[in-house]
Amino acid sequence: MKDLFILIRVSNPEVEKLEDLITELKKTFPHILIVNDGSDKRYNEFFSSLEESGVEVFNNYLTLGIGRSIKNGFNYIISNYSNIKGVVTASPNNTYRDIHTCASMLLKNKDKLIIGKRDFNSSNTPKSYKTNNKIINGLFSLLTSIKVNDSTSLLRGFSKDTIIKYFNTKGEGLDYLSNTLIKTREEELEIIEFDIDSSFNDNYTIKDMYYLYKSFFKCIYSSSFVIDLIIFTILILFKLNIVLSVLFARVISSFYNYKKVLNKVFKKYPKTIIKRYYILVIFETIISSLLTYIISTLLSINPVLVKINIDIILLIISFYIKNSLIFGGVNEK
Repeated sequence: MKDLFILIRVSNPEVEKLEDLITELKKTFPHILIVNDGSDKRYNEFFSSLEESGVEVFNNYLTLGIGRSIKNGFNYIISNYSNIKGVVTASPNNTYRDIHTCASMLLKNKDKLIIGKRDFNSSNTPKSYKTNNKIINGLFSLLTSIKVNDSTSLLRGFSKDTIIKYFNTKGEGLDYLSNTLIKTREEELEIIEFDIDSSFNDNYTIKDMYYLYKSFFKCIYSSSFVIDLIIFTILILFKLNIVLSVLFARVISSFYNYKKVLNKVFKKYPKTIIKRYYILVIFETIISSLLTYIISTLLSINPVLVKINIDIILLIISFYIKNSLIFGGVNEK
């Protein structure tokens, strides 16, 4: 394990618990980096004692979030230890056994991303954690079609090559964890999950959660939903026929959406996917226009309100189809 670094991000940690974990880790791992993410000044003496014991400490003056802390740690390690082969990121609540298992799996699978997954269905899972994480994992799978059981797990194994590829991954809080998973599809990096002891005391800050949900809303915006709705509303205000309004709005917004996806996420894939993409767009447009016209006419409801509800349903369905059938099965050029 001498070629690996253990990176643990902490913010106002439970001192005794962290000390016990570090004591165990030092028996096997000579390289340990603690990223102090803006802990209170009362912890200064504790972090100084860690440094005196041989543990390296990187200090964020302010609480910057999980994502920024991990990226700062990666940068510090790669800059100072060029021969390192990989990094295991962990939470102070992970066990020595699970961290060691992650490290062992990383050494055997250097071309893969290793993730320790918690069991959110266990009887000892607090209801708040169970509900929140089911929402997070459900949204992540829905919007990306990437199947993982624990999208916010901090226990992950990265090879050095993977770390370098992930340097520019966006995200300051928990959104960084989800964005790294999305990048695995870009890089065609396989994900391996393994069961770990469930710990539900991870110190996620309000800022971490804000960044995560912000990233989910960006996924929705990137679908061109908002642009489509704005164009449709303007055309309706000018008294254009409902069906034609849906048609014009969808043509413009879907073209924008495809170009954005192609240029930013799927630029490595061949243009043959355009045919499948626009077949889906045509079906969506037909369904949206007919249902909007029929419901708004029969029930005398504002067509914009009708279209919003119909398109939300179509949006959910299309995310599955686009990610699984259109883009998901296409090989690179």
